[in-house]
Amino acid sequence: NILSDHSLLDDLAETIDYSTEKQPTPLVLQQDSNLSDNWPEKSKELYKQLRAQQVEKEHSRILINEMLREVSRDESETPGLQRLKVQKSIINKIKVPTSNLNDHETCKAMAFIGASGTGKTTTILKLASELKKSSDKNILLISIQGHSADKLHRHAKQIGATLRTATSHQELGRFRDEFGGTSHILIDTPGICHLDNNAILNLKEYTDEMPNLETQLVVSATTRYTDIMGLINKVTASSIHRLLFTRVDETDLYGTLFSVAMETQIPLSYITEGKEIPEDIRPVTAEMISEMVMRT
Repeated sequence: NILSDHSLLDDLAETIDYSTEKQPTPLVLQQDSNLSDNWPEKSKELYKQLRAQQVEKEHSRILINEMLREVSRDESETPGLQRLKVQKSIINKIKVPTSNLNDHETCKAMAFIGASGTGKTTTILKLASELKKSSDKNILLISIQGHSADKLHRHAKQIGATLRTATSHQELGRFRDEFGGTSHILIDTPGICHLDNNAILNLKEYTDEMPNLETQLVVSATTRYTDIMGLINKVTASSIHRLLFTRVDETDLYGTLFSVAMETQIPLSYITEGKEIPEDIRPVTAEMISEMVMRT
């Protein structure tokens, strides 16, 4: 194991040229100051596995330290027991929804926000299909400023949903008055970047128009932790009610999803994979994320 050789790690660290164009360095090659010399070797190995899964340094350190407080010295050399303890800690650090995601009889209004390319429109169509099968309520799809209206239009009739385009927040308010209470309302929004303050403020004008709106932040499993947190901090975590993870089939590294959930304490909602409609969307649980992160 390359990380078990500290002299090799030192050599690698010395070869990094920070004056050249910034390039991502694989986590398994980075010297880690959080790797405690006092930890048993098996615990160090488990820490490295968490970091290789892209769990953030501080979160990985917390998980290992909590695990070591719960086991004896002899038990700390038992890999299977350590893994079970860490899995339990991961589960305990992920916030779950207080409401039942499978309750489709109560009309909901949900806005799906996030960066471009995270799969918001596909996710909305997947969820609309599921709602249509499990609820007798009408389904209203709303495109903000015509975002992905063509794709929504192609699938709306097939699903049996109504489609509207809101070109202003006042128009969104009129749709709320017309359909609220009788329909599930799913709102598709233009992609936003944490560097674009105008786009974020413009989106806020629309979401403020809908009282009791549930805002879902759609996060691709392939997105960097810093970019996700940058967007959450700009939108403000208090304005985000759920985390929805997409494209989990496009990576086998899931530590970022856990770290975002742990750091923000925003409840999880759904997890999706693939582009088929209606396929592959299901409520996500803390246990599911824990298993994904600890998968060997």
